[in-house]
Amino acid sequence: MDDEKEIEQSRVLRIVTENTKHGISFFNKDLVLVACNHRFAELLQFPSKFCQPGTLMRDLFYFNAQRGEYGPGDIDEQVSQRLKLAKEFSPHKFERVRPDGMIIEIIGTPVEEGFVSTYTDITELRKAQRDLVEAEKMASLGSLVGGVAHEINTPLGICVTAVSYFQTQIAEIGALFRSGELNEEHLTSFLSTAEQSAKLLETNMNRAAMLVKSFKQVAVDQTSEEKRTINLQKYLEEILVSLNPKLKKTKIEVILDIPDELSMETYPGSLAQIATNLIMNSLIHGFEGKSNLNGTIQISAQHQDEGIRIEYKDTGKGMGPDVLDKIFEPFFTTNRDSGGTGLGLHIVYNIITQKLAGTIECESTAGRGTKFVFSIPCQDFGSQS
Repeated sequence: MDDEKEIEQSRVLRIVTENTKHGISFFNKDLVLVACNHRFAELLQFPSKFCQPGTLMRDLFYFNAQRGEYGPGDIDEQVSQRLKLAKEFSPHKFERVRPDGMIIEIIGTPVEEGFVSTYTDITELRKAQRDLVEAEKMASLGSLVGGVAHEINTPLGICVTAVSYFQTQIAEIGALFRSGELNEEHLTSFLSTAEQSAKLLETNMNRAAMLVKSFKQVAVDQTSEEKRTINLQKYLEEILVSLNPKLKKTKIEVILDIPDELSMETYPGSLAQIATNLIMNSLIHGFEGKSNLNGTIQISAQHQDEGIRIEYKDTGKGMGPDVLDKIFEPFFTTNRDSGGTGLGLHIVYNIITQKLAGTIECESTAGRGTKFVFSIPCQDFGSQS
């Protein structure tokens, strides 16, 4: 009876493993294949002869290396490195991008008899995540466009009013001149009006030009992948100008504590995205979006070994451990009811760790604010003339 149950259990197990979307393999401690399902062979495109019990992991590695799965390099060295890691029998999780573009997530779990691994095609998942992240970036840029356009309307409106008033004064002084009634008092008054109008026009046109310049640079950088050398203090000031429509509605003071001479070669658009997302995160979550809440945001930076160390901190409400542990996870948000996507800090994490090859850490205590510290390697940094 026990044998019948065991046979039935084996049959059910085979049905389950052969009908799952995940590839499954089991290697013993000698790195010999004990069992696998058809999905394993399908995902990794192994010939059937390599998916039979008794196949050596070494042979699978060589087959992959010879067909370019591991990229350029010495094949023996590629196989040797992978065998060395396999012999550690430690848990692991990583993603492999196959030559055809398929992304496979591989999770290895050590068991008493050997090693069980699962293989999952996450190509569409990663594409959907990239699309969502890109949509979030464009939404952020769209919000920036709307805010700056509104901000530019103010100085331009003043200019239109000043020009209209000045035209009225010109018409009046012209009428007095043609009638022969123009006197010194009229002329003195007109010159005073002309001087005031010119100053008003100059001030507000410069203001509009500065807004356009700042916005143009930040907007171009956010859609560009090019590196260039920037003065960090000046560039962050430009970002703050572009964020002023959001900041001026609050009582939050942003303080920059950065050496005037500190410059770095980097991707400016990435820094703009980081600063924008962190500041908006503080406004929405740290200060709960309350326009009457006083507080400060401080950004400081300094040289560190062969790179830059940047510290961002706010005096907002902070976070408890349950939230802090998840803040960099995609789609995690405490503000979903108000339209939060949970992608802001995930984007920051990805930019810093992947695009800029840096590191980021977050410290926070409920009621005591939040601090982000990130380090960015940079070969070209120093003073900028």
